Amino acid sequence: MEKKEQISEIKRIIREWGGVTTSELELESSPVYNNFSKDSFQLVERFNRDDVTILSYVHENEVDSFDVDYENLNDNLVDEIYNIITEYDVAQKKLFDSCKDENF
Repeated sequence: MEKKEQISEIKRIIREWGGVTTSELELESSPVYNNFSKDSFQLVERFNRDDVTILSYVHENEVDSFDVDYENLNDNLVDEIYNIITEYDVAQKKLFDSCKDENF
């Protein structure tokens, strides 16, 4: 699947279920946006409809945050996000179906 198609699918899923954080998804680790050194790095921490929120850390302390459009992410990062968000979609559908089956 091409990057453009992956981004379109990511946006569709986020429109359907809403934005989500890596913490809410209970990921083992957040996707890496930049890694400057072992003590200075930037991680994708939130998936929004049109972009992701990047948090910058120095010595594990949050020092900055900014948003980056999906289109401006490298191909490998879009692949990683696509996999995370499609798993989120599957989990949300299962939850929705289980609630529907309970007549809520």
